[in-house]
Order: sequence, then C-alpha cells, then structure tokens
Amino acid sequence: MNIAELFNDASHVGSPKLARQFSEPFGSDFPSWWAEAPCGSWMLWVAGLLDTPPKKLVTAACDSARQSLRFIPSSETRPEAVIAVAEAWIEGHATIEDCRIAAESIGGVQLELGEWLQSNPVPGINSAAAMLAVGAAEMPANAVAFSGDRTWCANFVSQAATRAAAAARHAIDDNAWWTMQKTCADLVRQSIPELPA
Repeated sequence: MNIAELFNDASHVGSPKLARQFSEPFGSDFPSWWAEAPCGSWMLWVAGLLDTPPKKLVTAACDSARQSLRFIPSSETRPEAVIAVAEAWIEGHATIEDCRIAAESIGGVQLELGEWLQSNPVPGINSAAAMLAVGAAEMPANAVAFSGDRTWCANFVSQAATRAAAAARHAIDDNAWWTMQKTCADLVRQSIPELPA
C-alpha cells in the first residue's frame, strides 16, 4: 500500500496535498514515514486506518486537543471537561455513551463562545482560535463514539490535531499551524510508538 494514496480523500487532515507530497518518497515504508512525519493529523489518520487500537488513538487525540485549551478563556471549562470524559473512557471509567453525550453537549459551545467573545473581548484570546479549540476538544469524544468504525474514528482523531493547529494559526500566525502539528506529531509518537504490523 502506498502511503500517499491514503490522503487522496482526506481533506480533514489539513493540507492533504502536502501530505501526499511528503509521503510519496516513502512508498510503502510505514516505519520510516512514521518516524519522520511532521504532522500529527496526518499520523492519526494513517494510524486509524491501519487498525491501531482505539484507546491509543484517543489518547493521542486527547493529548493533541489539550494543546489548544490555552486559546480558550480560562473561565470556559466545558471543553476540558469533554476531553476528560474521553480520557476516563481510556481508563475504563466512562462508557461510549458517556462520550457520545459529552461530544453532543459541547456542540453549541463553539458558537456561544464566539458570540460572547465578540461582545466581551478577552485580552490575548482570539475568538476564531477559541472556537476552533472547542472543536478540537470535541473530537476525542466523537472518536470514542465512533470507535467501532475505523474510518470515522480515524477521521475524528485526526481532526483533534487539525483543529488544534488551526486554533494556533488564528491565535498566533500561519507558522504556528506547523509548530502545533509538530507538537502533536511528537505526542502521537509517544502514545503510538509504532504502527501495527
């Protein structure tokens, strides 16, 4: 299997064209690709498609999503609480249904927070970044809810890193997108040292 082909229909990973370009020289050398991949969302997508255990995927997604919490006002605790439910599932202390409910509960928070920040600016907080960070926080719980479907689970875990990177871009600058993706890539490798054989 050619790694680059896995990104033919993967707009949710962020820069799928770059993902294909980066991956093409590796052919089907997954271990080398895994060691060098610079983008957490690309890695989570591939890991999910290759039947990596869902708990490992969700762990990496939670770690990635947590990187964007700093772009949300500290008074807004619901996104972190949703990540915590997914983390509880990893430890066997929450059910798939708990995660589904948690993911649904955060759905309206993005718009609510964006509107609130427009009327009540918080120094150092960008409303678009905050909304994207909320979206990142939702993704691990969604991944749990769809953990029985390899493609959907892969989609949601990869979006945790994609949205965290997008939040960084809005909060800081365009270069921050790649910096965040690199941070997420390192976190993914900690949770998933190697891909399934």
